[in-house]
Amino acid sequence: LATIDRRPGPLSSLPERVGVAAVEIAVLCNDAELEPPSGDPVDVAVLEAVGRHRVAEVRDGATRLGEVPFEAGRRRMTVLIRRREGGAALLVKGAPEVVLERCARAAAADGDVPLGPGERERVLRAAADLAATGARTLALADRPLPELPEDINAAEHDLRFVALLALRDPVRPQAPAAVEEARRAGIRVAMVTGDHAGTAVAIASEVGLADATTMVVTGNDLRRTGIPEDPLSSPVYARVDPDEKLGLVEALQARGHVVAVTGDGVNDAPALRRADIGVAMGRRGTDVAREAADMVITDDDLATIVHAVREGRGIYDNIRKVVDYLVGGNLSEIAVVVGALVLFPELGVPLLPLQLLWVNLLTDGPPAIALSVDPIDPAVMDRPPRLRGARLLSVRRLLVLAGRASLMAGASLTALAVARFAWDEPWGHARAVMFTVLVVAHLLYAFAVRRPSDARPSVRRLVSNPSLLLGVTAGLGLQLGAILWPPAREILGTAPLTGREWALVLGAGILPFLLMLLEGRSTRDRWLSVASR
Repeated sequence: LATIDRRPGPLSSLPERVGVAAVEIAVLCNDAELEPPSGDPVDVAVLEAVGRHRVAEVRDGATRLGEVPFEAGRRRMTVLIRRREGGAALLVKGAPEVVLERCARAAAADGDVPLGPGERERVLRAAADLAATGARTLALADRPLPELPEDINAAEHDLRFVALLALRDPVRPQAPAAVEEARRAGIRVAMVTGDHAGTAVAIASEVGLADATTMVVTGNDLRRTGIPEDPLSSPVYARVDPDEKLGLVEALQARGHVVAVTGDGVNDAPALRRADIGVAMGRRGTDVAREAADMVITDDDLATIVHAVREGRGIYDNIRKVVDYLVGGNLSEIAVVVGALVLFPELGVPLLPLQLLWVNLLTDGPPAIALSVDPIDPAVMDRPPRLRGARLLSVRRLLVLAGRASLMAGASLTALAVARFAWDEPWGHARAVMFTVLVVAHLLYAFAVRRPSDARPSVRRLVSNPSLLLGVTAGLGLQLGAILWPPAREILGTAPLTGREWALVLGAGILPFLLMLLEGRSTRDRWLSVASR
């Protein structure tokens, strides 16, 4: 607390006369409860500062007769009380600049003193100094009433200024890192608050949103000039009303931005509902905010939201990998069948029905499941957000996948041609070679669709997903059994391969994988240019 003469200190250190009045206003002009803690977090903090026993004592000594709750437009709360020893009073708590406009005098240790323009300016400077430290400031005022008023609003004049109440809500240690990570991910973070501009700047500076050159836009600026053409030209908005916050959201959406809004109070509800993603604070947020939001976070931590973005991008990446793997692999099977029918009509059926089922069993099962739980790319938060209208499978993406399918199909058909025409192997042997090359190429393709931000393959990249490594290894082992085990050869219609045929299978099966890794624009920027279309 800081009194009119700007002496800071806790409630108990104020002059007795001023301290009693300040405690009375802080406790009675307050809807929070301590057992269990409930209500506005600021009000709960005030009661905790006063102390449980003192709160009970003050509330037992007075009866509340009426109230005008805090509203963003009024920026103050007013209650009408009757004291047990007799007499009524009006108690007011709110923004210093609003409350001081209605004050004619101030409480002092030895009696009330007039509150002229000079003294009022001193109090506002004290509030600004406190706000500059990151504290939230409230002015406490009262007015003894000889008789009960008919209208509480009409009685809010000739108030007596009692004290400034300063509350500090420390920034979480992880908040600056969360803001920086969001910035790297292309997420523009802005603070829109009803607090004093000095408080907003101090907090924004702590988390890395503002510096000494940052221009703060206030609610008065918005009412005077309207919402800026680029609402993100300033990262800090202070003393903003709910309607103005809603207007900022709508202005950002009109410019094509996807807007997420966080909030915990009743005044945040319109913006939470209008945003593309409304995120309410679950621990200290109001029921109204939670109902208006799309999701609720239980720890009220910005870092949790940024972590959720990271997880969401990882999930989207894995969906994309699975789609790329399945579409590219199945296109390769189609290309092999069509290509063999056109180029080698003497072969007859290129792949027998059971062989096709076997390929799908080995390649579309375990590897695809393993890709769905692939570890998140370490560089996932270094990418800009994907475009609002970006499709999972665009025409350009399909062309890329068709090119990869052509590599696998081409390797399989080439192996067939080499075995049949260069080595004069029977068609059955040639079909078995093509069949095995297709399986090997398709299984190794799973590694090629991982980690699009990696410019070069690495051993760590290959083993960072043990499930995929196990699935591909198991698939290769089963395919080996299908060629070497006589009962399996009988069922699948394959044939035993010679040493040079196994060498051909190994070379032709690995070649498409190597070509995909060495693909012309295989860096992160290339992947992003494709992904954004």
